[in-house]
Amino acid sequence: MPTTTPGTNSITYNSSEQKFYFYYNGIQIYSYFVGNGSTWDNCGATFNAIKAKAINGNWFWPSYVGGLKVILDNQHKFPWESGVQFERLNYYFTNETVTSEWRMKLNNDFIDYELKFKIVNRTLVLNIEVKNNSTKATGLHFDRSENSNKKSIVHIPYLNLLNVLCSDNSFTSFFVDWEQTNCSSIYPVDPSEYTVPDDVSKKSIRYSQHINYYPKTNGLTNQLKETLYLTVAASLDEVLPNIVAPYAPRREQAISKTIVSYGPPYTWMFSPPKCSQYNYDYFQEIKNRGVNDLGVIIKNYQKYGYDSGYPEILPANDWDKNNDPRSPECSNYLHPCKNTNNSKNQLLIDETDLLHNLGYTFALHENYVEVYENGSNSYSKDDISVNSEGRPVRGWAEGGCTKQDTSYKINTDKAKNYLATWSEKIRKSINPDFGYLDVSSGINPSELVDYDVSEIDAGKFKRVLTNVRSFADSLRTKYPGPIQGEGQNHFLYTGYFDDLEAPLFTGNYFIYGYKAPMLVDFDLRKLHSKSAFHGVGYQYLFFAPDLVKNQLLKRALTWDEILTNTATEIAFAHAGILAKAYVAELTIDQTVLEYNHTTPIAAALINATPISIQYGYDTSSTNLQTASEYIIAHPNYADITNPEFMGKVKVIYDNGIIVYVNRHPDQTWNVTVGSPDKWFSYHAFVNGQEQLYAGQSNNTSFVLPAKNGWVVYIPEF
Repeated sequence: MPTTTPGTNSITYNSSEQKFYFYYNGIQIYSYFVGNGSTWDNCGATFNAIKAKAINGNWFWPSYVGGLKVILDNQHKFPWESGVQFERLNYYFTNETVTSEWRMKLNNDFIDYELKFKIVNRTLVLNIEVKNNSTKATGLHFDRSENSNKKSIVHIPYLNLLNVLCSDNSFTSFFVDWEQTNCSSIYPVDPSEYTVPDDVSKKSIRYSQHINYYPKTNGLTNQLKETLYLTVAASLDEVLPNIVAPYAPRREQAISKTIVSYGPPYTWMFSPPKCSQYNYDYFQEIKNRGVNDLGVIIKNYQKYGYDSGYPEILPANDWDKNNDPRSPECSNYLHPCKNTNNSKNQLLIDETDLLHNLGYTFALHENYVEVYENGSNSYSKDDISVNSEGRPVRGWAEGGCTKQDTSYKINTDKAKNYLATWSEKIRKSINPDFGYLDVSSGINPSELVDYDVSEIDAGKFKRVLTNVRSFADSLRTKYPGPIQGEGQNHFLYTGYFDDLEAPLFTGNYFIYGYKAPMLVDFDLRKLHSKSAFHGVGYQYLFFAPDLVKNQLLKRALTWDEILTNTATEIAFAHAGILAKAYVAELTIDQTVLEYNHTTPIAAALINATPISIQYGYDTSSTNLQTASEYIIAHPNYADITNPEFMGKVKVIYDNGIIVYVNRHPDQTWNVTVGSPDKWFSYHAFVNGQEQLYAGQSNNTSFVLPAKNGWVVYIPEF
């Protein structure tokens, strides 16, 4: 539920209007029409009966014809469709809760359900539950807003499962409680659905979620039971969901290291081949440049190669005779088709000893989401998840040695057993310093639901969420260091994993990475205190030309792009992560940059709380707006090609640290901050000269360049 400003609440009933009014500090802010008509537009059976009052006094519908999706008389039906009728069975008001009971009918078929409303500060809490153990409900449809003036959708970085409505100088969120849900899947509205044709309405937009209940293998869905939160406020922060989670126990340990995700074969770490760009001793080179503390994720060591043969990952592949010296790109290193593991892990141990000799720590890439056919001796087919028709759920489409080996997703209850077994084998034989878990904490739990009716909580999103959260605890019993998970939907796992690799995504899959606005409020106010975070996405993802079409960046970054990536990490208070991979090679200078700037800043902020977040709208650092003010005044804030792009952010923390970042594509930013002889990190023009510096400085006046300028002032370092 959103954390709104505390206030007093009350509810009144107007019998002539057949409406309940919900008050916050004595002001009506929501109404519910409980009329007993037979269609969606004249009864209280659908979300059409709920209206909200914007800050400017305009009453609007957050969900015009939302409500139950059902199967009645063997037909899929929405509330507004022809033939669907409603009947009020009862309604009453007790203990500050409004309850109404309804029957949704089609021909001779029907479904009964109950709605309950209460108000908590600015949030209207709606509980909806199907009765009589009925399995005819297939989900909730949030439809579209109506009577929304100057409407737009706010896409929140790191809040991937929903968007926020901006209209009438107000912000509105309407979403399901994923901590209590009984559903199978939760997805944000697809961008193709946002726009409502003018001949339908000029004051309407789709912005919320899709909640689905899919049948289990016995043909029945789970009984629909959901809690929804509707919040309208002048401040964006007040409508964002609160993240109820523990504080990850090893987050401080995690934030102190720059991370390198090493994708080539592990045998190349200290003896790289002469082909392509890998012919230098990367780790020794960065050590020579003063990088004394590093965490290395070894991704490509498995018995059958990366993403192949899972869960059978040991003994490690020895990688002899797998590289074609005639290949200038070393293109076949990812999937060795010859399983050479004669050293029984000793070669991998020798390589990790060399990392330790440099003072570096390491983790091994682990993945317990999929099993591969070429590792069939190491798993049971009974553990594979199935869809509603009982068919095995396919995993990564192009995996394995030949990139054609079939993979399948496994039930997350069974995955716990594979994790326990194989991580123990890793601990005993390789003994990593920390842990890295791929996929599980990044993927939408909707994608891992098992519909086998014989399994516990079959068909439920919540089962996956609970299981994956427990994976980090299991791995902490194996490794002494922090447990890092892959990111994307990682807000669901914040506080459970010590550290999360944090690719920058929103609820709109077209707005990601460098294209995303510097809207840091959700990340810094809701997630920052719970876990450590590294990066804003591997660089070949952050600068991907078109992720929707799976077009990754397939070249080395320019120095300008490296600085842009670093500036974004600093804005979100994330430590540095680098991906040494076959598509976008990192450089020595980039590693040194992350080590000297990004990670020390993140470590200094790990226990700090932002007390002010503001956004610049011109070249002066004194002309600032809150996120809410900026978005209302600049409706094109999320378009990086538009001058209104939200690219300048100032954050003041409670420990005195002040951060300015300029990611605006065209405008510079004049900044004066701090006191002389204190610690600064900056990429800025100082006295007309472009400088990149970290350390004590007498400079307090800076011009932050467009795209990638920053200055961070740390009074006590």
